[in-house]
This record gives sequence, C-alpha cells and structure tokens, in this order.
Amino acid sequence: MRLSVDGKIWIDQEPARLPSAWHYQQASNLSQSLPMVVVAAGPEVLAGLTVRKMTIGAMLGGGFDTAGQLFRGQPYRGGQAAVAALTGAVAYPFSGVSLWRDAAIGAGVGGVNTVAVNGMYGEGKDVVEGALIGGGLSSFGYVTNTVVRDSLGRILPMRIGASPFNKKVPAILQNLGRKNPYPDMAGHWIGHGISNFGPILELPINVDIENQ
Repeated sequence: MRLSVDGKIWIDQEPARLPSAWHYQQASNLSQSLPMVVVAAGPEVLAGLTVRKMTIGAMLGGGFDTAGQLFRGQPYRGGQAAVAALTGAVAYPFSGVSLWRDAAIGAGVGGVNTVAVNGMYGEGKDVVEGALIGGGLSSFGYVTNTVVRDSLGRILPMRIGASPFNKKVPAILQNLGRKNPYPDMAGHWIGHGISNFGPILELPINVDIENQ
C-alpha cells in the first residue's frame, strides 16, 4: 500500500504465483502456442469448423470422458469433461481424411487433454504416453472405419429406395433410389467410438513426476 501526493491510496498486489511443477509449465507452454497454431491454420482450414461438426465432436469427446469417469466410479470432474468436449469439437471436423492425419489429431488431443488434467487437478500423468495412446486409438479407429465400410459395402445393396424397373419408362426417368448410406455410417461411428475409447480404459497411467 502507498499514499500518493494527491491523497489517494494505492494498493499494490503481486500476481499470484503458480507452483513451479512440471505440469504447470507444460500447460503454460501449450497456452502460449495456441494463438500461433490458429494463425498458421489459415481461413481455409478454420472454415471446416462447422457448428454441426463441432457439436458432434464435443458430444463424442465429452460423452466418452464422462462415461469413463462413471464407469470407473470416480468423483465426477466437470472440468475434465469440458476439456475433452472442447478438444473433440476442434478435432472432429478434420478427422477421417487419412490414417496419418487421424494419428496426428489423436496424438494432439491425447496430449492436450493430459496436460489440461494435470494442470487442473495436480496430477502427474505422462503427456507423451497420452499422445501415443491418442494417436494409436485414432489410427485403429480409422482402419476399423475403412474395414467396416468396405465389408458392408460388399454385403449390402449398393442403392436403396429404388422402384422396380419399368420397361415402359425411359431409363433416365427410372427411380434408381439413392446410395446406401449404412456402410459409411456404421464404419464412421464404430471408428470414432474406438478413437474416443481412451477415457474408458483409464489411460494414460499416473506417474510420479517429482521422483523421476
């Protein structure tokens, strides 16, 4: 506290200091890098963040994290589920393009979620392990999506809703129906279920960072 010449009283407050733990440093580094990532992404990439896709991603990320917490019977952590929903909302619109992209996205989500949980709850989960598990599950999910889609595509009819062929009607006017969406839908949701299955497995494991 100090008194100025005009009689006003000023109170000096020092900013709160966070513990110099390893996970706080990781969270700080991550938060400083996010603006650069957004700028580097460019408008053509950010345009893919549609409200519908982001909502689906948030429901997948937050839903699986909540299910994992309930499955393990631990006290519910709303902040942890919120982080999972946020990263899911950002990641989902860009997934499903290639194996390597899904692996990179899964690794990023796994690492960010682990850093956030460590920072919010003072845990010592291995960030590298979280990234590896996220990338591995996303890769497996992408492969499973492809296998399920192609397998069902060979078994189920190619088109649905078509009318019987009428010889009296020109071919161009025949009701050919529409492409069967079910192989794509089944592969898509099964693949994303696998990609988001990490919280159910309670991974990554806890490690004692201070003693490493």
